[in-house]
Amino acid sequence: MTLRVFTSEPLAPATEIVLDREESHYLTRVRRAGVDDMLEVLDGAGSLATARLLDADPRRVRVLLTQVLVVPPAEPLELALGLPEPSATLDAITHACEAGATAISLVRCQRSHAATPGAGRIEKVVRAALRQCGCPRPPEIRGPVDLDAWLAERDNGVFAWPDVRSEVTPLPRLEHLDRRVLVGPEGGLTEDEGRRAAVSGLSPIGLGPWVLRTPTAVVAALTRLRFG
Repeated sequence: MTLRVFTSEPLAPATEIVLDREESHYLTRVRRAGVDDMLEVLDGAGSLATARLLDADPRRVRVLLTQVLVVPPAEPLELALGLPEPSATLDAITHACEAGATAISLVRCQRSHAATPGAGRIEKVVRAALRQCGCPRPPEIRGPVDLDAWLAERDNGVFAWPDVRSEVTPLPRLEHLDRRVLVGPEGGLTEDEGRRAAVSGLSPIGLGPWVLRTPTAVVAALTRLRFG
């Protein structure tokens, strides 16, 4: 895997920057990087730079930026996640980042778990996912909000529905800004929640013949929207 770290400093070619203590420790102690190793530096706002490691101080690594690339924003792709238990929520967020979600709304459904991971834990999981996949721009994380509040602000999109899981359901025609999918918690959406989602304008889709865990369903649903 390519070495990747984050910085809040401006990225410009042929400049030297110092990484903060957390990123320096990650690079030298976790990834065992050494002097002259090449890496990518992400600014979390859409730019990435190739860089060369100048020293291996675990408290303040210096790197020399060599080339900077500005990555244009990706097409909108929203996941509404029906909040399974906390570890599954973090797994689902990880998969959503790697699948190209530009926004993740945490939604409370009837079968949602009572506990929600804290903002700090979510931020660390998102950062780890971006290190893995190389995307320089994190998704916007929204919520938690109640399902009805989320539905009230959307009038198009799709939702994963177990009643059609064994069918090949074509995707509805979605406008550029309407690529969004609601994935329920473990146990899925209730019958009433599915009805309310349909009334709000969302279309039910199947994700194959088998019952999927929520993190797996997230990957399947986002992949259908992105490439279907």
